[in-house]
Amino acid sequence: MQPIRSFVSFTATDSDFSELWGSTERKYIIPRYQREYSWGVDNLATFWDDIHSEDEFFFGSVVLKEAESRGARIEIIDGQQRMLTMTILYAAIRDIIRGNGDSEWASGIHSQFIIQRGGRRREGDFIIRPTEGLREYFERSIQSQNPDFRNPETKEHKRVRNNYNWLKKEIEKRLIHESLDENLRVVEKLIERTNAMQIIRIVVTDSYDAYRIFETVNATGVDLSVADLLKNMVFRHNMPEENSGEDIAQKKWTEMKENLAQINVEVARFVRYHWISSRETVTMGKLYKSVKGATSERGWRQLLEDLTADSKLLNSLMTGNIPNPSSLSSIGEINSKLRAINEMGFSQCYVLLLSILRNRERLNFSWEEFRDLISEIENFNFLYHTICGRPANKVETFYSRKAIAIQSVGNDEDSQNRFRSNINSIYNELSNSKPSKIEFIEDFKSKTRYTNSTKKKNLIRYILVRLEEREYPAQVRERPIDESISIEHILPQKPEEFWDLTVDDVEPYVHLIGNLVLVGIGFNSSARNYDLERKILALRETAIQTTSDLLTQIEQNPPLNWTKVEIEARTEKLAEISYDDLWSNR
Repeated sequence: MQPIRSFVSFTATDSDFSELWGSTERKYIIPRYQREYSWGVDNLATFWDDIHSEDEFFFGSVVLKEAESRGARIEIIDGQQRMLTMTILYAAIRDIIRGNGDSEWASGIHSQFIIQRGGRRREGDFIIRPTEGLREYFERSIQSQNPDFRNPETKEHKRVRNNYNWLKKEIEKRLIHESLDENLRVVEKLIERTNAMQIIRIVVTDSYDAYRIFETVNATGVDLSVADLLKNMVFRHNMPEENSGEDIAQKKWTEMKENLAQINVEVARFVRYHWISSRETVTMGKLYKSVKGATSERGWRQLLEDLTADSKLLNSLMTGNIPNPSSLSSIGEINSKLRAINEMGFSQCYVLLLSILRNRERLNFSWEEFRDLISEIENFNFLYHTICGRPANKVETFYSRKAIAIQSVGNDEDSQNRFRSNINSIYNELSNSKPSKIEFIEDFKSKTRYTNSTKKKNLIRYILVRLEEREYPAQVRERPIDESISIEHILPQKPEEFWDLTVDDVEPYVHLIGNLVLVGIGFNSSARNYDLERKILALRETAIQTTSDLLTQIEQNPPLNWTKVEIEARTEKLAEISYDDLWSNR
């Protein structure tokens, strides 16, 4: 094991920016463990104001690791966001100068600030080389004399493009003179000001010191996220293979990020889910300290393997896409329920589901048993979170506790008993935490009121489809209800013409779920405001069975009535059915 050093060896000098950027001996590379380019408009605006408002603008400190050999690149330990932004600024200056007809000067700007001065225009001559995920796009846009910003594939690419456009626009705002020479003088002064920016250049000579300074400079988490700090530790303990040069850490980290990007989950959030599903229940603020303290020198490789594997599992859980090569009905049902859970938008349960899916085969938990548990969680999420809006932190703590207990179950003779005991306690806890029926019914009435928001429409459709599935399961399996099925008010939202009511009269009850039905593509929207008798005829064309059943009930009690009384009674009935049946496994 490598001994811990008590000090870091470095040199620090103050200089202006031109000394950092203008030497033929200085080419830079952003190390593999660094975070993405993340500067946005707020960062740019502050930077831009400072350049133009301060006589001597202090650019901050830049931490560098000395090049390994003559001609090798200098690693940027701290300051990469600013140095990439400066490159983007110089590219904008270059292109504005060229746009104003001075191609020779534009080429000079490119040779001085984009590529190594005096170098040939090839990959190795770029002054700064970004990390792998940005490199190709940065080269063909910012570092090319014929910039191509088309087809940005990542958020990082889009930030580069947006920041280039923003800086270019800000420069152009200052070109207000009639004379071309005067406008070019404005650009020249901008270059002079950037060259004169004051910096403190800190240089370390050792890779170990470089990683330590990166961690120490950002230990407060103000500039970097937990994910950035953890990435530093992972890459520090997983260097590229000496013989082949293969970078396993980079490969695995990229794979993990791609899995997470597909489900729009940030790395830090995911790492916390992995950690509280397997090791310790901690807040985001304490996550880095917990992971670092519990991971040995050799444990970082295993952590990376575990994170990559869990990113695949979380992806399958959140997309409802658990592989089903044998077309098992139980897995099909699981995926359908997982998609419903994801649609609700409450993610705490994934902490528990990660642990169970990770250990399912080892602990002999069948797909049928997994389906039943997911069904229970789906029901609980609907009652507890979606309708009653109860606090999420309480259940997350419970899920984490059970997830860690399941992860800790060994392979001894008593392991199955301990595992089954944990599963039973999950069912008991969910049952005991369920809101009361009275509380649910009251919240149901307000939470299911119709609005034009997509989220509310999806919730109402989810409830009414669930009713259709209960009453007519065979028909729904044969012809699933999809996005072509819409929601219709029986009593119209604009009832003046045929119902002898005003919008104000019906406002308290027209949007209750008791007044809403599902309609298919056969519904004639011109019949939306018809009187009840004609509306019933139009609604019958939609082939939604539960809608037809309700219309039959209305017709069985002449004269035809659909008033506040009937709407509120149906709302109450739907609430009771939801609690007692639709979202209950009893």
